[in-house]
Amino acid sequence: MADTENLNKCLKNVLEELRPRIAQGIPELNLPALNPLMLDKIEFNHGSGPVKLSSTMQDVIVTGLHNYSKVDFW
Repeated sequence: MADTENLNKCLKNVLEELRPRIAQGIPELNLPALNPLMLDKIEFNHGSGPVKLSSTMQDVIVTGLHNYSKVDFW
C-alpha cells in the first residue's frame, strides 16, 4: 500500500510541476505548447457483444489543459 501511495504522490507532484509549463511548452524537451492542443483525430472503442460504443472525432481543439485538478491515480 505504501508504494501505491508514494507513486500517487510522485505523479501528483510531477503534474503540479508541469502545470505552468503546459501553455508555453518545454523547449529543452522539444515539447510544443499544449494550450490549445490540436488533434487531427480521436477514436474511442469500448465494449463488445450487444453493447459496444465507438466514436470518432476529427479536428479537435482542447483548451485549458493547464487548469486540471489533482486526482488520485489509485
